[in-house]
Amino acid sequence: MKQRKTKSLKFMRKISLAIAIFISLWSFSQEKIDGIAAVINEEIIIQSELKAQFEEFKRQNFGVETECAALEGIMQEKLLIAEAKKDTLITVNDRSLKPQVDEMANGAISRYGEEETLKLYGFATLQELRQEILKNLQEQSYSEQIRAKITGGVDASPVEVNNFFREYESQLPNVEEEIELSQIVIKPKLTEEHKQELKDKLLEIKKEVEDGASFATMAIVHSEGPSSVDGGMLANTKRGQMVKDFEAVAYNLEEGEISEPFETEFGFHIAMLEKRRGEILDLRHILLLNKPNEEEMKKAKELADSIKAKIDQGVLTFEEAVKEFSGDKNTRLNKGVVADPRTGNTRFVRTNLPTNLYLEVTGVDENGITSPFEDTIGRDEKVYKIIRVDKIIPAHKINLKDDYERIKKFAVNKKKQEKIDEWAKKHVSENFIKIDDDYKTCDFKLDWLH
Repeated sequence: MKQRKTKSLKFMRKISLAIAIFISLWSFSQEKIDGIAAVINEEIIIQSELKAQFEEFKRQNFGVETECAALEGIMQEKLLIAEAKKDTLITVNDRSLKPQVDEMANGAISRYGEEETLKLYGFATLQELRQEILKNLQEQSYSEQIRAKITGGVDASPVEVNNFFREYESQLPNVEEEIELSQIVIKPKLTEEHKQELKDKLLEIKKEVEDGASFATMAIVHSEGPSSVDGGMLANTKRGQMVKDFEAVAYNLEEGEISEPFETEFGFHIAMLEKRRGEILDLRHILLLNKPNEEEMKKAKELADSIKAKIDQGVLTFEEAVKEFSGDKNTRLNKGVVADPRTGNTRFVRTNLPTNLYLEVTGVDENGITSPFEDTIGRDEKVYKIIRVDKIIPAHKINLKDDYERIKKFAVNKKKQEKIDEWAKKHVSENFIKIDDDYKTCDFKLDWLH
């Protein structure tokens, strides 16, 4: 009985995307010396991938007790991906995944260095690494979309939440100390002189292109945007996919025309329209980021210090300061309240906060505010922040009174997993499945050996 319940709680946690992808990347480097555990249509499960994920499941206490159980979980995921690829209503936009590819690749490189990263994951070039990351992100997107399709509309009533809590109370995790925060974000302002320097550099680049240089090559050399590795290419671009200032320029260009330098929230650009098909554009651009210099950062710090002083003196409320000075569009219209962009949740486990933020709020009581400190947002944009600790929720044993929404989420996730299990049971026989002899004695829940 205990083993059954432990397995049924697999819905409580999910391996992080980053961990899953880098396990897969490491497994890719082992393919030549490794065996295949299972094949679902064209989806292959390498033995090293299985073993690495099983170890990660154990480390994070997923309740997956055997390698066979881990294999079945991975096979179900591969089955979802295989079926999603057949569904004409499920599509994956590679361009929308590109920022994540850049973030993950650059993160690994900044941590290990380029040469060591390629050696670690078994790739000859950065392009190969990026392609494999993209492939994994594509599969993640397919999985998320088909899961949403299968479990759409699933909810849990108050009675179901209560029943769930009574059944699983002893197995539900205790709640760690959480914290709610608000912020004022002060963005340094570039001087007019600094802005003109960036425009002049772009004008020089534009002249080189007009004199015969390749725009793509100049983008690779000079652009500081994520598309630089692709020669600044933004292919199949539609209205609504670009920030308004960029879109206004792009849609006024003729094919082959290069724009004058223009400014967006990211910095200064020049753009060249390569091809137009109605409202769909293929264009290239070069971006010079609006990175503040030392003097501009100093002025931003002085402004942040003056705001902090006014709040301390009662001249300005925190909310008034957010409205007047904060440069973060995600929190400015919400009185500075910080929320998880994926879930909307405003509570954060204190120990999961980024190190610099954790240190800044340590020792700050409820309704207290930090001194201004330097931080980064977005794509390493330097800013100064003032943080207010709105609420501290002490660590406690999970209960219905304080944690109803958390428990409801567990209950809903359980129902969703049950729906996915039912779906998988119906689709197993419709797919080509081959399992290595080493795993044919596993006691699977589904008939994978049909």
